[in-house]
Amino acid sequence: MDVAALGVDVLSTYLRGGYEVLSGTSMATPHVSGVVALMQALRLASGKAPLSFEQVYEALTATAIDLGPAGFDNFTGYGLVNAYAAVNYALQMP
Repeated sequence: MDVAALGVDVLSTYLRGGYEVLSGTSMATPHVSGVVALMQALRLASGKAPLSFEQVYEALTATAIDLGPAGFDNFTGYGLVNAYAAVNYALQMP
């Protein structure tokens, strides 16, 4: 794991139109995917080319909010995904 996202006690849709509070990577992954989608959509809307995988990785890790010991660690990676900062970073990239 290189970045962290909210994934504990997330209210989510469930079977037969219900809702459940769930935890795990299945709850965290959509947060990161949504940030990547925002980065790409806003770049395209501003007339810029989509980001490569390497550029997406750079934007996410460079703007993550460090949660543990300074720098990368095994529990939170580079830190919590910061949607606002990641999108702004991505818009500044060539």
